[in-house]
Amino acid sequence: MSVPGSGNYRATLTYNGSNFTLVTVDFATRSAIVNETNPTSFSQATGIVNIPLVNVTFVDGNILPYSAKLSLIPDTNPFLFNIVAADPKSSNEVDAVLKSFNVDISEQARVDNTGKALPSNYSPLGSSFEMNRTDELFIVGTHISLPASENSKTAFVELNNNGTKSTFSTDVLNVPDMQDTPWEEDSSQNATTTRAATNADLDGDGLEETVIVYWVFEDGANRIKITKFSNKENNFTTTDAGTLFFVNDSVDISAVGGDFDGDGTDEIAIALASSTGIDIRIVNYSNGAFSLVESAHKTLLPKLANATIYTALEKGNIDYDNPEELVLVVTELVSPENGISHYFVFDDHNTSYAQISTADVSAPDEIGITKTAVVADVSLGDIDGDGLDEIIFGGLTNISSGGGCKSYGHILFALDDRTHQLAPMGSKFFTHFFKQCPAFAAWRLRYLHVNTIDLDGDNIDEIQVNQFIFNNFKTAEPWTELYTLPESQFFLVNSFGWFDRSTSAMEVGDVTGDGRQNVIFYNPTFNKIEIWGDDQINGWTGMATIPTKFGSAQNPNNPIVLPVNLDKDSPVLKYSAAEYKYVFTEPVLIAALAAPPCVLNSGQQINDCRTRYGTATSIAVDAEASLTLTAGVHVGAKGGVKVFGIGAEIEAIKETTVAVTGSILAAYSLEQR
Repeated sequence: MSVPGSGNYRATLTYNGSNFTLVTVDFATRSAIVNETNPTSFSQATGIVNIPLVNVTFVDGNILPYSAKLSLIPDTNPFLFNIVAADPKSSNEVDAVLKSFNVDISEQARVDNTGKALPSNYSPLGSSFEMNRTDELFIVGTHISLPASENSKTAFVELNNNGTKSTFSTDVLNVPDMQDTPWEEDSSQNATTTRAATNADLDGDGLEETVIVYWVFEDGANRIKITKFSNKENNFTTTDAGTLFFVNDSVDISAVGGDFDGDGTDEIAIALASSTGIDIRIVNYSNGAFSLVESAHKTLLPKLANATIYTALEKGNIDYDNPEELVLVVTELVSPENGISHYFVFDDHNTSYAQISTADVSAPDEIGITKTAVVADVSLGDIDGDGLDEIIFGGLTNISSGGGCKSYGHILFALDDRTHQLAPMGSKFFTHFFKQCPAFAAWRLRYLHVNTIDLDGDNIDEIQVNQFIFNNFKTAEPWTELYTLPESQFFLVNSFGWFDRSTSAMEVGDVTGDGRQNVIFYNPTFNKIEIWGDDQINGWTGMATIPTKFGSAQNPNNPIVLPVNLDKDSPVLKYSAAEYKYVFTEPVLIAALAAPPCVLNSGQQINDCRTRYGTATSIAVDAEASLTLTAGVHVGAKGGVKVFGIGAEIEAIKETTVAVTGSILAAYSLEQR
């Protein structure tokens, strides 16, 4: 066999322990060269083959990328080469793929848009990101007026579309046994409560559990206990984990589930108010058991003596690392109408929940006069579209416990994310008078429910503050009013009204399944839970109701209306720090390039698509044109579902990805649940 001439070659080599055997070597056109910038080449003058990158197949079947310099052994057939030099490029197959795309894999710091270094565990979508999430509801404290639940004040329900876009029915999914709900009744006469409920993915399966933290006096001691309901897939199995810890007394409990250590599973944060102050506790769930994270225990002292204290606890991601942060609002009332609210911002588990900031819930009005909230609430959400959460506060500067009809002062303000030093993003102060307030039975406003809500499905949050809906800060100037709920939803005309946290509930979640979140509002006077939303056809409108039995606003029941994702109706992107998955799609192979795949319309922030290899960007592709549902992990939803905006019918469970160990830091696999 003659020696080939000089030129560019594609080569496949087998290493037999001492020599490389050339299996194929074809004179190639430029389009056939695997590595066009640094192709394999042979010099006839020197007899040396230079191979910048070649996959070498070993006798055990293992394949590793090598760079090689080989010298031809004359008169061999097939060609044999002496090894002049052969060095493994990497023991990592992902690195080999990157090399084959001519990507520089030398390690360099990842930086944000301002050039500041990103943390090593930064991933653009966090540790878990749900797309097209549809919520069910966990309801406590009121009777759902349906045959399956009329004898209980605790139920899991969902809305079902009746075949048209405008009508929904309520299905009762589960009614817990009475012995499993000792916390069902809570008739505290003010805004404090002896129980709190939160949703949390405790086991990392993408489905949420429902957790109730409650106070009980039992066997001569004040105890804080915890109960868990599994999701719909596990038949709502109840686990009462018993006593978490003992307390001298308990005035108020709030709780929130979140991934505070970035491991892909949620913990439970608890704020417990007592006569001596506020305790922050973190509860971990592992191997079927709850346990306190003792190192995370914090105690905060009240500002006012002999005050009634209640709290609002929320979570969000305000910086570039994966774990979530905590924000606590503390309201202290020294009389039915006088008090103060202040807040605390805490970092995540990695810093032992270090306090980042604290201040009164106060902000300037339009002429610069500081307004301070008597009572307040907080929510976190991405209101400016930068991929990080902002902190939104809302409070009342006066509340009422008697007398005639009054105007109520509202102070609203937002703090930017931590990369912007929690800078103020604008405040708004206004007063509101309920026009139909009856003088003989004046309406009392005593609380402001604050939520961030994605009304239009664009993954940028709007803001809901009681009946007022404000646009996001990217689309409009801060605190631009968008919609308003009718006042008739808050107070019944010609009837006494007492609007407090103990007599109302306002939450947000997509319970209608249209990809847009709804305002979910319960007022016991109206015999129903109202569902409002920005319908794609009808605009801002009441979309559905859930029937409830009549209740009086004069009889506090501390209602809970909790959105929780219980079943397999939402795709989930789960962060995997240990492996990267090649996802083959039609017609695009999504692989680790200089940046992770950038997908439009998925909530991913395109400007923040980064890997450890630098800030070069991959091409942003429209999901509907490039992704199909043949790519996925745990594909198992029945009926019509949407993944990246593509509708399909999927029933079989399929595994179509190839997992390889790698060092890519922002790696996601797609799960259809």
